[in-house]
Amino acid sequence: EEKMLILLRQGRISKWFSGWGQEAISIGAVNALKKDEFILPMHRNLGIFTGRNIPLERLFAQFQGKKSGFTKGRDRSFHFGTVEHHIVGMISHLGPQLAIADGIALADKLSAKNKVTLVFS
Repeated sequence: EEKMLILLRQGRISKWFSGWGQEAISIGAVNALKKDEFILPMHRNLGIFTGRNIPLERLFAQFQGKKSGFTKGRDRSFHFGTVEHHIVGMISHLGPQLAIADGIALADKLSAKNKVTLVFS
């Protein structure tokens, strides 16, 4: 969090919503799920990403809009996810995330998988 705020002040990232004071929510959510269960976080999501053990170098590259990030420099901190780590990126209009989570949960149910899908709204 501190590093991200420094980068924001230096102009090296364009947006950042701090999750200070909300760390327990991210840590609790990540630890309550199995690694192969999907989570759909909101914009204060650093704890979700770090809790899923995403390599910090690639995560910070994403936040800085670099080509080595998940979207190859096309986005910054919000609208990206990683199937490998079972994270679906935030949707600007917050309500649609619920439908995506419903679809993931329904697919798991129809395939008789005993999984949980967690969405923040």
